[in-house]
Amino acid sequence: MQEKQSTIKGGRVLGIYRTVCYKVEDLFIRMMSRNQNSEEIKQKVIDYRNQKEMDKRRKRQELKANQDKKLKINEQKRADKEA
Repeated sequence: MQEKQSTIKGGRVLGIYRTVCYKVEDLFIRMMSRNQNSEEIKQKVIDYRNQKEMDKRRKRQELKANQDKKLKINEQKRADKEA
């Protein structure tokens, strides 16, 4: 039970950290793009962030699949040794 609580707290901290980072990024973007179309810039930022999030998810899924694959191979080796 203790592990779940720490994970939840860690998730909250990470969410707060991401929110603060996005706010700071938004501030810099506003300052740097004063003379440009703000709606277009906002959309580009949203698209960029979404793409990065999708890339992270894909990498996590690939890592998980590779770990599962290695685990199955190790289990098969153990079963072969025992047999």
